Amino acid sequence: MKKKILTFVIILLTITNLFAKDYYSDFVSAIRKNDIKTAEKTLKEWERKEKNNDQILLCYFNLYVQQALLNPVPDTFVVLTSKDGSQDVQEMKIPDPELVKKGTAYIDKFLEKNPNRLDAYSGKREILMEAKLYDEIIKSIKQMLETSISNNNEWYWENGPYENGEEGLFIELETTLLGFQKKGFNETSNYIKEIVDEEQKYYSESAWINEHAGMYYAAMGDFEKAIFYFEKSYTKEPSYTNLITLAKIYENELNNKTKAIEYYEKMKLLNDDRITFEAERNIERLKK
Repeated sequence: MKKKILTFVIILLTITNLFAKDYYSDFVSAIRKNDIKTAEKTLKEWERKEKNNDQILLCYFNLYVQQALLNPVPDTFVVLTSKDGSQDVQEMKIPDPELVKKGTAYIDKFLEKNPNRLDAYSGKREILMEAKLYDEIIKSIKQMLETSISNNNEWYWENGPYENGEEGLFIELETTLLGFQKKGFNETSNYIKEIVDEEQKYYSESAWINEHAGMYYAAMGDFEKAIFYFEKSYTKEPSYTNLITLAKIYENELNNKTKAIEYYEKMKLLNDDRITFEAERNIERLKK
């Protein structure tokens, strides 16, 4: 737990303000020591001095995140089986969702003033995922996608402009999808579907976004739709991911060796020696 706490502590705390330097340093020092009372007292004093300093909002976010991590609540039970076959029931806990909500309320205030801060969305998503506040993640994703259109993907991170804003957005979306998958596809597939559908509203011509849709439908066993989206992705931008996935779907799920070979052949056109070697090996295997 301690290692995870320190990870969250550094989220969104890198902007410095010359006039608030002492308050900021005192807050970080207290929060790293898990001294919640001192951290909260520091923020209140800071707020009285600089009420409109946006960094205070980020610090309040971290204050509540820290409290949520220090005060986890029961989530579920899992059965662990050891090598000797014996089993043990272990209680799993998550950060206190109510404290997390209090923290993310400050991030929302920060985003009202700084709508182009992609790192704020990222930090918010990470703790919401840990606390299993999935509906809140979907709301945040929708807001982020809408903002990406209005700001033309001109995003900022903690230290300045994001060099490739659209890529940054897509990475954040993919990280969210992977986060849901790690929580268990059966449990979270409806949330993954919501994100995939939202992505298609805004970026239906993106190779990357169509791969997301293809992956979802493949996992659902809807291979017709999976092929549609991976074909669309391939048309926009041929890649190892869309080609190998199409080949494997035709080979393993549809038992169509001819189509599988067709996509393995296309992999060779990517002009990558390792990919070409893999493709030729698979073609040889299927032709036996």
